[in-house]
Amino acid sequence: MKNIYYIIPARKGSKGLPFKNRKLLPFTLEDIPDSKKSTTIVSTDDEYIVNFAKSHGVQIHSRSVAAAADTASTKDFVLEVAHDFNMQLDDEIILMYLTYPERTFNDVEKIYKFFKDNNGVSLLCREESNIHPYRAFYALEGYKGKKLVEHDLCRRQDYPECFMSSHLLAIIKVEYLHLVDSNLHHPQTLFYELNKHNADIDNKQDLETFMEKRK
Repeated sequence: MKNIYYIIPARKGSKGLPFKNRKLLPFTLEDIPDSKKSTTIVSTDDEYIVNFAKSHGVQIHSRSVAAAADTASTKDFVLEVAHDFNMQLDDEIILMYLTYPERTFNDVEKIYKFFKDNNGVSLLCREESNIHPYRAFYALEGYKGKKLVEHDLCRRQDYPECFMSSHLLAIIKVEYLHLVDSNLHHPQTLFYELNKHNADIDNKQDLETFMEKRK
């Protein structure tokens, strides 16, 4: 029988905001229905988070040193979780990053329905990009630059439509884990369009702005 696993990455290290995941874990964990907690896995190398997660009745994945390193990719640790929990090829993983505390479980269910309705094998989210890649440049020495994308278009209306990826939610079938890139993208990946910008907490200012909005 196919299982749906809700994986919450919550490693200890964070350069932008120390102990960021300790601060953000309650917003995600306390929104998960009790009926889903037996297949919810918190992947961490932080004993504080282990104790907090256990008190909420979810499963714990003890992340290896290699998978908890700054250089480890999303794919690296998800593969480790799938292996350690003996997940089967037809199982599905819903990845819930803690940096999106405004996400609700209603959002999760809505996006999962889109995934199933469109026969998805992998899914990421999309939102409007702040800058079109046709206007972006690589910085070069001597105050020079090189176009990120080579083109000779001058009118914005001629630019192709583009968007920015978001990890507000990621979904993937276990059998496709070995085929995606480090950011869980695959040529068959679906993109769910977000209808509003969601806070993405990366530093102290982001967290303060989010907390201020909640008052």
